[in-house]
Amino acid sequence: WGRLTFIVTVPPKSAKKPRWTSLEIGLLTIVSLLFIVILALIVLFATKRTDSGEWRVEKLIEQSLCLSVKQAMNLLVS
Repeated sequence: WGRLTFIVTVPPKSAKKPRWTSLEIGLLTIVSLLFIVILALIVLFATKRTDSGEWRVEKLIEQSLCLSVKQAMNLLVS
């Protein structure tokens, strides 16, 4: 009598690709460091004292408030 034979083929598992390549990790690190440096420079610039001894932040706030008041006055006049 004949024998019935089943042949089961299982495809080999493909090697899992890493989520991040070393190039991507390196680029992300460089961009993150540049962002931190730029942020630090902005903070240093904003907190620098002016020649008159005022903090630059105070000067910037004062200028922005003056501009806001001027714009409000222009709206009221027109």
